[in-house]
Amino acid sequence: FLLGMGVFTTWKMERIHAPLCQKLEQAGQTPDWNLAAAQGQAAQEQWEGSRRFTAGVAEHEDVDQIDSLFAQLEVYRSRGDVTAHAATCACLSQAITALRDAQRLTWWNLL
Repeated sequence: FLLGMGVFTTWKMERIHAPLCQKLEQAGQTPDWNLAAAQGQAAQEQWEGSRRFTAGVAEHEDVDQIDSLFAQLEVYRSRGDVTAHAATCACLSQAITALRDAQRLTWWNLL
């Protein structure tokens, strides 16, 4: 049962967070501000839609950190701060990737 739950959690976390990280990376790298802002907004909405599942299986400190970064991203987006928005998208992508990796079913996570 535990192995099955581990496999399911790994699959679900990958399915949810890989596209989210991709949106954030694109938002941080695109030179078009309107497109970057829209991608950042879409990523935030996607995070909010999957937050309950993520919070149920991940460390709450990690989830809180990501929530905080999304709150910062919203401020930067509303003020049109292109540089801070791009930097925060990169931080969010890295934090979500680390969160996803921590939930993978690997031998070092089993120790």
